Amino acid sequence: KLHILDAKTGAPVGRPISLGGTSLRACPLYADGKIYAFSTSAWAILKPDADKGATIVKRGRFANGEEVDASPICSHGRVYLQTSFATYSLRDKSKSQGADPLPAAVAEAGVSEDQQPTHLQLVPAELLTKPGATQQYRVRLYNSHGQFLKESPATFALNGPGAIGEDGTFKAAEDAPHTATIITAKVGELTGRARVRVVPDLPWKFDFEGLSDLPVTWVGARYRHIIRKDGDNTMAVKVTTIPKGTRSRCWFGQSDLHDYTVQADVRGLIANDRMPDIGLTAQGYALDMQGASQKLQIRSWAPQLRMDKTIDFAWQPNIWYVMKVQAANEVGQTVVRGKVWPRGEAEPAEWTIVATDEAPNLSGSPGLFGNAKDAEIHIDNILVTAN
Repeated sequence: KLHILDAKTGAPVGRPISLGGTSLRACPLYADGKIYAFSTSAWAILKPDADKGATIVKRGRFANGEEVDASPICSHGRVYLQTSFATYSLRDKSKSQGADPLPAAVAEAGVSEDQQPTHLQLVPAELLTKPGATQQYRVRLYNSHGQFLKESPATFALNGPGAIGEDGTFKAAEDAPHTATIITAKVGELTGRARVRVVPDLPWKFDFEGLSDLPVTWVGARYRHIIRKDGDNTMAVKVTTIPKGTRSRCWFGQSDLHDYTVQADVRGLIANDRMPDIGLTAQGYALDMQGASQKLQIRSWAPQLRMDKTIDFAWQPNIWYVMKVQAANEVGQTVVRGKVWPRGEAEPAEWTIVATDEAPNLSGSPGLFGNAKDAEIHIDNILVTAN
């Protein structure tokens, strides 16, 4: 749907306009006084309207199977559109085609004309490292035009574990758990900040006891999850009230990890007769308990199930299960194995599902997948161990 907002107030203008199709991946294009909008399988040409926001001039659909992923462009009186089948050139024959001349280039002011530093950049701005590792930080100064002036000594301070020398050499604490440190550099009145995430070698265990939020080293987890007490136990909850990200992944650590196993206790609730999808990820693969379809799936990427393995798997809401996924690099392929069983019962000797990828992901961070759009997901007692 196309929503039109007043540029000054942000208030909606008119009603949202349905463009057709399933989703819109291409950016709308404004050209020749009209708006060209292409969804995956449909198209619409609209004209701005002061009262309604916009009105549809023409609309239609593409042939079955033909989709639009790329944004249209315009040049010399034509609109060019690339689909999964062809490249289209659209023009109005009643009009002469052309283009305004390019504007004259504006000469950039020389650095020598503005030597006053107005911005301090601390490099690297984001670092993922291990306990005891060192990193040399650099301080770069820029003027008001964003032009680099010079590197500079600075005064450094830490908020978190670790140590930093006067020359900007940071050393992570030798016994650091999953933790983060904020480094601040100051030159005169200018300050800059950088974050260091310290993640130790495997094995890892997360039971959330004593935490008020998800581990700070995880990426894509906070905001989408909360910590909640369940009797005397503490667990992580992926909630349904997230404006963005009810269907998402999060990552625990380094992207170069491989040949490891992830295990966790999981529970899905039910709301309006709907259940969530719950998953663990290992080395770029997901083991997914699908609530609506009652399936168990191993996949690499949901939009293109090139190596997926899917089986029927009945599971119940409000019951704790143990999920376990293992990724193993073997000769010329990666084998992904998964199993699920009710918590409290003995672990099955055999794997529930096995998939093989001959164009493999050779490394990737362990993490979680979940779709909590319909009902909450509860997670506890996560273990990540080397195979």
